[in-house]
This record gives sequence, structure tokens and C-alpha cells, in this order.
Amino acid sequence: MSVSNNERQEIKDPPGVQEVEGRSLESMDMCCVGAVVHVSPLGSTAVPGVITAAEVQTYQHIQADAAARFGNGLERPHMSYFPAPPPPSPPTSEDPWRKTDWTRKQKEDLQRFVRDYQPKGSKVEQLRVLIYGPVGAGKSSFINSVITAIRGQSYIRAAANAAETATKSFTVKYEAHKIQRQGEGHHPIVFYDIMGLEDGENFGVRAEDIQLAMKGHVKEGYEVQPNVPAPPQSGGCAGSPEKIREPSSKAQFNPTSTLSMFNGHYKIFPTPNDQVHVLVCLLNVNSPNISPSVIQKMKAIRETARDLGIPQIAIAAHIDECCDEIEKDVKDVYKSTHLKKKMTEFSNAVGIPLNCIFPVKNYSTDSEPDDDMDILILTAVKHILNYGDDFLHNMQKIL
Repeated sequence: MSVSNNERQEIKDPPGVQEVEGRSLESMDMCCVGAVVHVSPLGSTAVPGVITAAEVQTYQHIQADAAARFGNGLERPHMSYFPAPPPPSPPTSEDPWRKTDWTRKQKEDLQRFVRDYQPKGSKVEQLRVLIYGPVGAGKSSFINSVITAIRGQSYIRAAANAAETATKSFTVKYEAHKIQRQGEGHHPIVFYDIMGLEDGENFGVRAEDIQLAMKGHVKEGYEVQPNVPAPPQSGGCAGSPEKIREPSSKAQFNPTSTLSMFNGHYKIFPTPNDQVHVLVCLLNVNSPNISPSVIQKMKAIRETARDLGIPQIAIAAHIDECCDEIEKDVKDVYKSTHLKKKMTEFSNAVGIPLNCIFPVKNYSTDSEPDDDMDILILTAVKHILNYGDDFLHNMQKIL
């Protein structure tokens, strides 16, 4: 700031503590409003009011600071002094909000637990886990990641969409994914992938079809159909059943109409082996807010699971895109305040308790197994198996 010589004036010390009303200070005007202090050049208008000891002390601090900045004998420019804003919340906290053992031994223990799993005290041969969620959440990628973590080698079977934004479901059929053992046979865990929930009433998989799948009425291979009205029923008298058609590869989900019991992919008399034993909601924790129509579908699905007694958990995927700290080091996942905030928001929106939501990083850019990623994935799988065993135990008591 350029100041001419004739404008140079010495700023005198402030007057003593006294009441000053309707006159200017000799040196400068001072106005204190709450915590905000404005310092103006010489000769400005009078400052009404009472100068208190606190105001004088504040003025003295301002004068000392101005002298340090601009030197004595110069007119100070107009300055506004505000209290320092509170520092922003740190992206990570010192103490993790969920304890985790990140050692190699922990990963091996989790792998052993999952590989040795057998349904307890039940005639059910396989634990059936249904994965559902909004379009683009990463359901298929999660299934591939689970199998990779269990087997200890890269695995891709469920077709996954790598597009950053998706409005239409990439998965189009109800498909089972079994996990092959190191030797022969399969692990007694089956993950079922289904079409994603889309915004709007007549788009994506219907909540009613997922409800039928939970009850065991939907056969594997049932596929999505283009968004066209359901064909009118033909033949037969009113109220008379149609002939049940045999399953075909063209049997499809119809977004405008729920699967009919007369369809060949409808199982009329499901057994406990056909029913879903754990319901897993998968979401992209980094995505914008979920639309109200999708939230409504998710709530309807959750209510059916509740009525059937099926345990429910949620998987928060794409955590590495949530904040830079997790992208740099997955072990910071439970120190991220932003991730906890996002998970809490989802918990409040859908109703799944926070302690039943498990963050994971899916295998997408990583081609080789990673211990830290595996620990998060296998921890989620361990809880799925434990909740499933509790459900099977209760089912056995009923049967």
C-alpha cells in the first residue's frame, strides 16, 4: 500500500479507561462489536458508546500488530480483525472407532475360519447369502473379492461393471456363485447376485421379486426383461390356473410385473435349502444420496427379511474413494471421520445398525491379493457366517 509523506502521522496511545460519547479518539476510531474489531484511519466519524478496559486492551494488541506489520509513523490501512476460525476437523482420528488386528496371522485365522465353515446343527447343506443394493454399488465385484480373499488368488467370475457412473444394472439374472475348495467340491457357502435397484417404480429389479427370492421361490437363472408391460393373460376361464411352463433361458425379471407362480422359474414349494439365510445390502459409500424410490424399495425388502427372521448386514464398498487417507493406507479405514459420517448417514436412512455395516475395498485395480484388503473382506464374511448359523439354529428349532 502506497502512503504519501503528508499522510504519515503518528498514532498516539489510546486514551485511558473512560466514558467517551459523541466524540472521536485523537488517534483513531475503534468499534468493538462482539468479537469483531474494526480499526479505521484517522479522522473518521465519532464512536458512540463506552470504552471498556477490554476494548482498550484489544486496541493495544491491534496497535502493536499494526506497528509490526507497517512500521511506526505510517497510517495503518483499514484492517478487520476476526477471531480465528476453529481448525477443521482432522480427516483421521488418533484412536480407531473400531478395533482391528492387521497382522498376517489374523488374515490366516480368518481364512481358516471361512474355509473350515460348516452349517451347524441344521439339515441345510449350504448357507445362502443374497446380495442386493442400488445400481453400481459393486455387488458383483464384492462377490469376486470374497472368493479372491478366501482362495488367496485372484478370481473373476461374476461379471462386474467398471464404469464410474451407472444408472442401469449390469447384472441381469439371478445367479449363484459357489466357492471351489482347494481340492474337490465347494465350500458350503453360496452367494447370490441379483439385478440392482434402480430409481423409479418400473425400473430395475422389483422389491417383490427379491422378497420372493428370500423365500426361495425364485430359481437360479431368472433373468431381467426389457422395460415393457407384462403381456396379458390368455386362455382358461377366470380364476382357473394356467399350465405351468418349463424353465427356459429366456425367463426374465419384469420391472413392471412380479414373477408369477405360473412361470417356470417360480418354485412353488421351496425347502429350507432354497431359502435365503443372510441378506446383505451392498452400497457405494462414495456415491451421492440414494434416491427416495430406491430407499423405499430397500425398506420393503428389509421389512420382509425382518418378518422372515433373516439376519441383515450391510457392506460399504469403494472406501478407497471416500478419502485420500484410506486410498494411501487401507488400515486407516477405522480412523476416517468422513467414512464414519457416511456410514452413519446410511444407517439412519435405511435402518441398519452401524455395528452391522462393514467397510471393504473391492479388488478392482489390484490384481494380486492384499493382506489388509483381505482382512476387511474376510471379517465381513465371518460375521455373515455367524449370523447365518444363528438363523439356521433358530430355523431348526421351528422345523
